[in-house]
Amino acid sequence: MLNHSYHPLGAQALIEAVLLCHEGSVLSTTATYDLTDIWLGLDEDKRFSAETKVDINDTRVLPHTIDHKLLTAVANLDRRLESALIALALKQLRQHNLSEIAIDELRLKYEASYRNQDHQHYVQQKKCRTMLVRYQRGIIELFENLLTADLSQKFADTIDNDDSIDKPQSLLNPLENTRSRLSRSPSILALRQALQLQQLLPILSAILNDTQVQSHLHPQYPYYQWQQVLYAGTDDIYAQLDPSGQVFDGFDAVAKTMLTLLAYRLSKDAKGQIISALDSELHSSVLSYNSVSVAHYLVDLRRHARLLDIDLAAASEANLQWLLLTAQNL
Repeated sequence: MLNHSYHPLGAQALIEAVLLCHEGSVLSTTATYDLTDIWLGLDEDKRFSAETKVDINDTRVLPHTIDHKLLTAVANLDRRLESALIALALKQLRQHNLSEIAIDELRLKYEASYRNQDHQHYVQQKKCRTMLVRYQRGIIELFENLLTADLSQKFADTIDNDDSIDKPQSLLNPLENTRSRLSRSPSILALRQALQLQQLLPILSAILNDTQVQSHLHPQYPYYQWQQVLYAGTDDIYAQLDPSGQVFDGFDAVAKTMLTLLAYRLSKDAKGQIISALDSELHSSVLSYNSVSVAHYLVDLRRHARLLDIDLAAASEANLQWLLLTAQNL
């Protein structure tokens, strides 16, 4: 693992291995994992494919394998060491300079010396830059895919279909139904991965020496491309979370962010949803339109928001319910 951390691509692979192992899924050392698997989490279908070595042909963002020895070594570690390993990999990654200017200087050096060692070093560094640029572009593609996704697609069709909650399967085994439906929505794990990605992206931009550009949203600040994509998609996300504009009305960016995080966290409280479902003999145990679980979490959302000086007194129950239902698909 230490040997991997000294190499820019090895440090990146170490971070990916740690994130995959943290998911607690069965991993195959010969399978390919794309950026969605690593930074959002494996869904049930991909977990099955990893266990059975079946390849699922779908639209994937930069699928690649991870060194089997590295993946095995990380999997055998105490999970409490994960943060330290990521910190080590990020520190080592920060030491490199893979800018176009640096790569060009290496080319000129080898052309002047005609030494095989200089040529090999130039080729290696150029390859590292190419691969990390591709990785960075893959992350931007992942952002664009997620920021343009319809957050209401999974539940909006069932709002007007009362029969959908009265299926015998749901009545017979609400716990199994919960697990099945939860597997089709992003896990709370995605929030942890996002925090790690927030550390990685600025370092990638720094070692690649990305050119910053002025944004029309905030002309006084220069932004990298991945920052522009995120900021450009934020308004769309808020519009989906609060189409009426009533919930977020008058709130600044910080309040909007905190309220979205609260709604996201409460909507992912699978244990509470299961208990609520079993105690009240609900037919559906994940958050759904007008369910008892939603009513409980609306109270929690108002209470937690009040602790952060976010007043939701003017927000209607229907709009807060929509916020919770869409937030669970972020």
